[in-house]
Amino acid sequence: MATQYKYLNLLILSVCLTYTTYSQSFVSIKMGTGFPLGEFSDDELLRVDGYATTGLTFQAEGVYLPNKLMGIGLHYAYGFNPFTTEKFKNTSSSTMDKGKYCIHDLMALVVFQLYSNSEMAIQGRLLPGLSFIKTPEVLRTTNYSNGSTYISYLFYEERTTQLAFKIGVSFKYKISKRYFFSLTTDYYYCNARFNTGYFHEKKLLIEQLYVLLGIEYIFNH
Repeated sequence: MATQYKYLNLLILSVCLTYTTYSQSFVSIKMGTGFPLGEFSDDELLRVDGYATTGLTFQAEGVYLPNKLMGIGLHYAYGFNPFTTEKFKNTSSSTMDKGKYCIHDLMALVVFQLYSNSEMAIQGRLLPGLSFIKTPEVLRTTNYSNGSTYISYLFYEERTTQLAFKIGVSFKYKISKRYFFSLTTDYYYCNARFNTGYFHEKKLLIEQLYVLLGIEYIFNH
C-alpha cells in the first residue's frame, strides 16, 4: 500500500510540475465584422428596436497562460454599426442625416485551452467588462411645398457606460515559430439604457456576433 501511495504522489507531482513550469504569453490584433442580432438589428418599433446594420470591429488583446489549461488577459475592442434610415423616409422630400453606434469595450479575458498540438490550438473565451457606447444622432428634414422646412430628431447622440460580456472561441494555426493566424467568433451581450429623441429613456438589448481574423505573436514558446 505504501508503494502505491508513493507512485501516486510521484504522478501527482509530475502533473503539477508539467503545468506550473509551462508559461506562455501572447498579444494579438484582430479585425472583422459585427453582425447585429435580435432587437439591435430590428427596424419595426423605435421604442424597442436598434435599427443597426452590419459594421466593422477591431480588437487588441494580451494574454498570459501560466499553465496549459487556461490563461488571463486584457481585451480592448472598438466597433461601429451604422443606423438604417430607410423606413423613416416617409416622403420623397425627406432627407436623413444619420450617425452610427460606436462601442468601445474594456474587458477581462479568460482563455480556456480546449485543444492544442504543435501546429494549432482551439481556445474558449470568456470576457466580462465594460462597454462605452455612443448612440447615433439621427435627423429627418422634410421640405414642404409651401417652402417650410421641418427638422425632427429621431435619435439624440448619447453616451453611456454599461456592463457587458462576450463569450466565444478562437481557432489558431501556427505560421512560424512566433506567429499564429487566428479565426475568432465572439457573441456580445449588453442590456443598455440611454436617452433618445422621442423617449426619456430607452432600453435596448444589444447583441452581436463578431467574426474576426487576426495575428498573434507568442513571447515564449
